[in-house]
Amino acid sequence: MGIMWCGPYPPEGMSHEAAGNCSPRWMIVRYRTRLTVCPNCFIKKRKMVRLGIDVGSTTVKLVLLDDDNNIVYSKYERHMSNVFEKAGELIRELRELKGNISVRPVITGSGGLSLADLFGIRFEQEVIACSKAVEELIPETDVAIELGGEDAKITFYGSSVEQRMNGTCAGGTGAFIDQMAVLLNTDASGLNEAAKDHKIIYP
Repeated sequence: MGIMWCGPYPPEGMSHEAAGNCSPRWMIVRYRTRLTVCPNCFIKKRKMVRLGIDVGSTTVKLVLLDDDNNIVYSKYERHMSNVFEKAGELIRELRELKGNISVRPVITGSGGLSLADLFGIRFEQEVIACSKAVEELIPETDVAIELGGEDAKITFYGSSVEQRMNGTCAGGTGAFIDQMAVLLNTDASGLNEAAKDHKIIYP
């Protein structure tokens, strides 16, 4: 099984001319997942959907966008430190649901660089990706707070973008919330529901 994908540039070390004249399909096989790259798509303009893969410290997320930025598919699962295996599993599920499609992929996230190197596709630093998304989708935003699996980031928007991160403490992040949920015999959604009935907010 495979997904045909197209990148924004020819394979490293290959010119556009060489890419256009080489074999029409070029396989990458790893962890029982096959991504089929079509070099000719680097030359010929063609419509394709965009595939975003976010590999965080605790989860892997996939999202598929059409030409109008509509979400046509998304999946969000914990990887339990088995990053490559979980990414391969989600890509296979996408292939089974959507069939042979041409996609332009980008990988982001704290654990995404090695996966991007493995597949030979573009990597975008997560801070840049998140900041760009906020500026494009909710440009009136002054401050954005992102709670990751093991850290939290706060980004200030203005004449320049400033970001701070609590890199030395996991308090208030996804991992902390998970542990508190376990202690209270619930999950993150259960904590959210319980918080609605709060009586006191401790500063």
